[in-house]
Amino acid sequence: MMRILTVLLLSFIAASCNRICPPTYPEELIPCTEELIPCTEEPIPYTYEGIPKPSVALISVIDSSDYYVPWHLDQELSDTLRYQLMYNGNVFLQPEGEVSNIAQNIRSSDYFSTDLEFTRQFQQVNYLVALELIEHALVPFEREKVSACFPAQSARCSSMLQMKMRLRVIALRSDCPRVILQEIFTSNSMIPADAERLDYERLRWGTPGFQSTPMAQAHKRLVRDLACRIETVIEGLN
Repeated sequence: MMRILTVLLLSFIAASCNRICPPTYPEELIPCTEELIPCTEEPIPYTYEGIPKPSVALISVIDSSDYYVPWHLDQELSDTLRYQLMYNGNVFLQPEGEVSNIAQNIRSSDYFSTDLEFTRQFQQVNYLVALELIEHALVPFEREKVSACFPAQSARCSSMLQMKMRLRVIALRSDCPRVILQEIFTSNSMIPADAERLDYERLRWGTPGFQSTPMAQAHKRLVRDLACRIETVIEGLN
């Protein structure tokens, strides 16, 4: 009888520990199969302490990569980045409709030009973020030519998805707009050999199966790192 009680007690303790302290795994072993959804569809302009968040006008991603997918790649990355920033909750994103209405009167090339006169169309905004996807290509994986790649293991991988995003952040707090960041942001993700020829006509963005594909996970990593980069730069000026 005492032995049975002991076993039951140990089982209860183990179950409690699993509820309180769930196991953790290295990041590269966690598949990002869940679609990121913010807690609310409406951006929140204040922190829990009532402090105003930096207001940001996020321009839709410009796609100059010429990479074919059976959906709008610029829309996927724009929506996912917007959701990521809303999910993080560190900045206040101007309503998408308001930004789109202003952007209709601005040429895509203006966002990366030396003339910042166009920024005067954005009223009551602290920062403007513009992005241009300049490369999105499946290339052979050559370890000696790549400084960083995800995941770290290269077993059964002969190619990688190489993405390069031109990123520009402009501060609009004063009467004189100022570029505080301009860089080419690179993200490399290895593609398993058995996934190189997936049917993305069937597993396109917006379908349930897309979230578990290597391309979807590569895009999520790119967006997550971009959001962190944007927030870090803006946080440094606040």
